[in-house]
Amino acid sequence: MAAHKSDHTQMQGYLSKMKRTQNKILPQWNKRYFMLQEGELRWYRREGSETPSGRIPLSTIKKIDLFESGKEGSFSFVVRAEERNIYLRAKSQSKLNYWRNGLNLNLDLLSGGTAQGPKCAKNKKKVIKGGAKAAKTDELMEALDALLENKNSNGSNSTNK
Repeated sequence: MAAHKSDHTQMQGYLSKMKRTQNKILPQWNKRYFMLQEGELRWYRREGSETPSGRIPLSTIKKIDLFESGKEGSFSFVVRAEERNIYLRAKSQSKLNYWRNGLNLNLDLLSGGTAQGPKCAKNKKKVIKGGAKAAKTDELMEALDALLENKNSNGSNSTNK
C-alpha cells in the first residue's frame, strides 16, 4: 500500500516546489505531490510514490508567509521551518487558501489551540471522549470539512465558461 493512502492523511494534493539550489531571480519549479500526514509535511515526486523526496515535521514550522516571484508566483507561499524554508506555488487562489489555512490550522492545534484559533485563554484544548488526541482530530476534520464546504459553495456561485 502506498504511503499516501493512509487513513491518517489530513491534506494532500499537487503543489509546485521551487528547486532548492538555484538562483532565486529565475526560479525553477518542480511539480510535487504533497501530503500533511502523521505530523509531517511530506512531498513525493508523484502521487503513488512510496518514499517521500522530503519532509518537514510540523513541530519545526515557525511560519507560513505569502510571497511573489514574478508572474509565476501569484499563488506562492513559503513554509519557514527551523532547518530550511520551502517555497511553494499553488495553481489557484482556492488551492493556496486550502494549503495555507490547513497548515496554519494544524500548527494552531499542535500548539494547543483549537479549530477556532490559536492557543489562548478562550481557545484552550478540551478533553472529550477519546482524549485530547481524539479531540484534536475531530476538530481538525470539522474545520477541514468547513473549509471544503466554503470552497464548494464559492465555486458553485461562479460561472463556468
